[in-house]
This record gives sequence, C-alpha cells and structure tokens, in this order.
Amino acid sequence: MTARAHLTSDLIVIGAGPAGARAAIAAARCGLATTLIDDAYAAGGQIYRAPPQAWRLEEGANAGQDFAAGAALRAELEVSGVTHLHGHSVWSVTPGFEVRTIAVDGEYCMLAPRLIVATGVTERVIPFPGWTTPGVSGLAAATHLLKSQQILPGARTLVAGSGPLLYAVAAAIISGGGKVVAIADLCRRADWLAALPALVGAPALLGRGLAWHARLALERVPVYYRHHVYQVEGGVTVTNAELGVVAADGTPMRAAPTVRVSVDAVVVGHGLVPSTDITRLLRASHGFDAGRGGWVVQCDPHGRTSLAGLYAAGDCTGVAGAQAAALAGTIAGLAAAADAGRLEAADFHAQAAPLLRAYARADRVGARMSRLMAPRSGLLDAMTADTIVCRCEDVTRGALDTAIAAGAGDCNELKAWTRCGMGPCQGRTCGEAVAELVARHLGGRERAGHWTARVPLRPLPIEQLAPDCPYEEIWNSPPGKIATAILPSENTRHMRTDVPPGRDLTR
Repeated sequence: MTARAHLTSDLIVIGAGPAGARAAIAAARCGLATTLIDDAYAAGGQIYRAPPQAWRLEEGANAGQDFAAGAALRAELEVSGVTHLHGHSVWSVTPGFEVRTIAVDGEYCMLAPRLIVATGVTERVIPFPGWTTPGVSGLAAATHLLKSQQILPGARTLVAGSGPLLYAVAAAIISGGGKVVAIADLCRRADWLAALPALVGAPALLGRGLAWHARLALERVPVYYRHHVYQVEGGVTVTNAELGVVAADGTPMRAAPTVRVSVDAVVVGHGLVPSTDITRLLRASHGFDAGRGGWVVQCDPHGRTSLAGLYAAGDCTGVAGAQAAALAGTIAGLAAAADAGRLEAADFHAQAAPLLRAYARADRVGARMSRLMAPRSGLLDAMTADTIVCRCEDVTRGALDTAIAAGAGDCNELKAWTRCGMGPCQGRTCGEAVAELVARHLGGRERAGHWTARVPLRPLPIEQLAPDCPYEEIWNSPPGKIATAILPSENTRHMRTDVPPGRDLTR
C-alpha cells in the first residue's frame, strides 16, 4: 500500500501530552527537525485536554488550572517550529524508524533515525458483577468528558476506585452541577495521611487536593474508605450499586455489612497502567514494577532505552504525574539532540543537571501517589464466574479459569485459547485483570508475562489500509500475499502464512 505522504525528519515524537510536547519543543530548540504525532486534535494529553475548538472558554476560575496550563503549552508548541500532526492514529512502528499513521485524509508514513515514545497511560479497571451495565465508565473516561465536552457522567454518580483521580473527578462533577452520591475509596484514611509528607514538597498539588476534599465536605459527600463496588444493578442503565469492605489487598470481606446506594452512573478506576505497546512492539527491555503501574519500559536517566535511537519519557516509563512527565520529556528531547550531534556534551550535561534534580523531586511525589493505585490482586475475588472480563469478546471469568486450569501457561497462551483480548480494544481494557488471574496461578506477574504487541496497534477499517483491494482478491489470494502488501515488511515475519484453505481463524 502506498502512503498518502512520506515525511522525513530528524526526530519523531509519539504522544503530545506534557512529556511528548516538552520533548518535541526541547529537541526543536536544539535544531532537530521534529515531528510530533498525536491522535487528539490538540496537544495536552489527558491532563491538559483541550475543549472543542468551536468553544470559547475564558481562562481563569471557570476554565480551571489545567486548561490554563494546557493553553500555555499549546501556545508554546505553536511557535516552536515543531511539525505537529494532530488527529493521527499510529498503527505501525518499525525499527529505523518508520511510523505509519491514519488520519481523516488517509495514511501517512514518517521516517526518522530517532524516536521518542511518550504515550502516557491507560486506565486499570478490574471487572466486577454489573460493570458492563450502561452508565458505568472509567475515571479517565469521565475526566475526558468533563474536560473536553463538559458532560456529566450522570445526575447521581458513585465515584469508586483508588488514587488522586478519585477526588479530582468527584470535585469536577460537583463543579459541573452534578451530584456525587458517595465515594468508595480502596485506601484507608491512614494511607492518605502517610502520603502527606511527600506532598509537602509539592505545595501546589497539596493545595489542590485539600481544595477537592473541602468541596466534598461542603457538599457532605460520604466517603467509604476501604470499600469496593461489589456489584452494580440495572438494565438499560444503572439503578443501584452495592459497596462492601475489602482487605488491604482488595479481598472482599463478605461478613461485614454492605452499603447500597441509588445511582444512575458509576465511574470507577483502579489505577493507571503505563502504555507500552509501541516499546514492546520494538522489543525494548521492560520490567514489572507494581508501584509504578505495572510493566514499564526501562530507560537510563536521560530516557534512552535498550534500543539505539529509541527514547521514552513520561508515564509510560512509570506513573509519576504531569510535572515529572514534562521534565522527563525535556530531558529526553535534549538527549536526542545531543546524540544527534546538535548539542555539545558539556552543554547537554549543564542543561540536564538541574532538570534531573527537579525531576527527582517531582518523581518522589508522583511515585508516592502511584503506590496508592498499585494493583490489588484481591479484587479478583469480587468477580463471579459469570462476570464478563473481556467485554469485546464476551469472555467470562469462568471461561478464563477453565483455560488456566487446563494448562494455559501465560497471558499469550490464554489469549489464544479464549480470544480474550482479541477485540476492538485489543486487550487494553481487560489486560490487567487477565494478567492478575494468570499471575495468581503462576505465582507472579513476571511469570505471567504480558500480551505481545502486534500491528495494527489500533483497530482500523480495511478500506483505509487497502482501498483498492477488492474483497474477492483478499479471499482468493494465496496466504500471506495481502498481509505482505499491507503491512510493513518487518512485521510480516510474525504472521502465519500456513493457514489451511477455508479454515476460519475466528473460531
């Protein structure tokens, strides 16, 4: 397939959140021709997500601190000389580096000798009975709606899960005119008090957190500490939710009394997971760190990975927050410029040294907050056998347990046996729950492994990838021919071409 456009630059940056935008700006200032790619229509990422361009929001109290910071970042990026390709979904990355994207006007192909991956995080939601009921959504999804569209999750909302986002979303719902019926926090009050010393070094964050709690107290929102959503009831929408006490690892304590709340929406999130599909696809070294969110790409202090020319920055290297991500992005941008010969070694170290010190301070705070969102394996015990784990393929907990008992030895084997993770989200929603189930059987997440990253990294219409290829030609062609025509050659070697004619691989 021929791409609509081939763009060559010195550096490609994937992800335009705080890390990616800062990396691109730093590299461009050093003279690197830099291309920044993001699937959103404006830079900022999740934390600084921009509202639709048709809206005119005033900066100030009504817009919020995140909007003001995002607007400043976008203004700086606008004059930086960076080529910003927004609305581009990355579907393939190969060493060298070749990055292929799909936009509204077709496919693009970008080439560069250096690549910075700043893809942030995805959300962890451990399934529970009723979690697929309309009206249940993730904390990150609710944040997206509130920030970019000013849409409330519902009229009466339960906010549940763990971490700072729990209280940020609850306060935002109230500010938007909604009602928060209750908060179910997996942590104890003591866990939050233990984190306060780390926040002393970040007075702005501490102030925001105290403001959220003050707003919730003013509205008399009940907070149920060390509670989990045992189940959600409803039909065409949520009607009720049952909350129950859990142990420190999330195990339900069924003997304790439960709390029943009447709601029409539930927003829930059990932490954040580094987004490493691109770095895994490129086969950089990774390690598992529960306190940092899970599997993370391993880097040196300047963002260099195990693969020459590949850098990573921000939360994909371990969840630490926006401030640490922005600093890490600047450092990685400078490292790429130094490695390209555009920044003298002495100048690089002089510029990087104060950034590394600032990063260490921000990282300490972010790491402490991240530990509050660490995976809790006991949450698996809230899932019944008929609880759907993979909602794309309708795979239940019972089906996964059966496959594991039959000998599925890691995440990839379980995927092959059950089709769990083969749907449109490609395992981003169910991956953590599946990995925890396998890890419980094998004795650890490292032994359970993680799903192999494959192209396309995002689901794409076949008409966009092969617009001039009739269906009859695909059906009648020899195995592998069409795949070779569509996919970059580096990726075709991982595909099977020995499938017997007429075999249905969807069964």
